[in-house]
Amino acid sequence: MDYYPPGFPQECIDAVELARLKARKPVSAALGTGGFEDAVKESVAVIFSAFGQQACALVRKRTWTLDFARRETDLFLHHLIRYEYRQNFQGRIGSSSLSNVEFFSPDTDARVRRSERWRKYEKSLITAVRERDFPARGKAAPLGETLKTLRNEAKFTAEELAERMDITVRSVRRHEAGGNVRLGHVRKYEEVFSRALKRAIKFS
Repeated sequence: MDYYPPGFPQECIDAVELARLKARKPVSAALGTGGFEDAVKESVAVIFSAFGQQACALVRKRTWTLDFARRETDLFLHHLIRYEYRQNFQGRIGSSSLSNVEFFSPDTDARVRRSERWRKYEKSLITAVRERDFPARGKAAPLGETLKTLRNEAKFTAEELAERMDITVRSVRRHEAGGNVRLGHVRKYEEVFSRALKRAIKFS
């Protein structure tokens, strides 16, 4: 592929391309069967996961920021889906029209974002940020512990924080207990605590 991000290290490209080669085997095995399209979509998820792992490593090394990693992984997935469509369908079944790729793309994108691989990528990205920012501890600083500390400092009850976050009290307590926090909620926590404490709060 020729749409890796500018400056993406060659060793990272090699790791993703290795995943691509492995992902091709089930696709080739499914050729001519009713499961071919699903096999292609699964290969997209596998390749994306490999790219996501490399993105997390670059965040951990401070080569990429969190925002840059999120933007580049979104762009990579967008281009990857179209590349795999062209490689596997275009010309083979007369699928050269824009309408076909536009049908295939959102369905595949949604499938990846609903997958366990995507959830692991998001969790790994947050962990990479914490490991980068708290290296002396030898392990990731617990985000839940940090959230609880900030809530106490801001003198919010769990109910008050939930209202400001527009989430349930149960979600706040789950986050503070160490449960997985979506990236969108991480950003919202930063905004809420920055306003309340009148200083910049960043988890990245």
